[in-house]
Amino acid sequence: MINVHAHYILLNYELHSILEEARLLSLKCYSHRGRGGLMTRCCYLADRVDEIAKTQFDLQTLNELMIEIFGVQGFCIAFIYYLTTIALIYFTFTAAKSKMLNLKLSIWSAVFTCGYILFYYSDGFFGVFIMFYVLDADAKMRRLLGDRTLLATGLDERLETALENLQLQLLRNPLRLSVLHLYDVERPSAMIMINSVVINSLLLIQYDIEHF
Repeated sequence: MINVHAHYILLNYELHSILEEARLLSLKCYSHRGRGGLMTRCCYLADRVDEIAKTQFDLQTLNELMIEIFGVQGFCIAFIYYLTTIALIYFTFTAAKSKMLNLKLSIWSAVFTCGYILFYYSDGFFGVFIMFYVLDADAKMRRLLGDRTLLATGLDERLETALENLQLQLLRNPLRLSVLHLYDVERPSAMIMINSVVINSLLLIQYDIEHF
């Protein structure tokens, strides 16, 4: 997924530079000077846009392949993190309630335990945020393509067609990061999961208080 994110960053940088150059060429288009050289340059930019479209399609195919291959693994990891977090919150409450936290632990034991928990959750958050960054990069590409309306009308038919085809490609096949096609990995779904963890942890704590 890091590889996909890195490629999206490069594609957005390339697309941004193409649009900036196209804006400069649009000014020359209004002045009607150097028309032949302008058309040649536009054809070159159109070729670069086609390369971006091809690379984006390959990234999309790779993403769909990873979803199919690692779908079960991703679901299991998410489920384990979900249960582990609830168990950790409940255990912390139970330990505090029964004064187990007053047990004398060596410094190294405490450091190892805290370090393990820190790295355990850091690994999970890192993976999730990488997926968020990929979605953000894809959204940025869409915004950049929205700026093509600022270009001069009739700048070059081939360049306009290449940009339009890339935009249609993104619309027809939007980037989705799903887990077994059960739910999409998005910020709202992450917040829903966090909210569910908090609610279920509080229910366990409430049950413990009432019955033990």
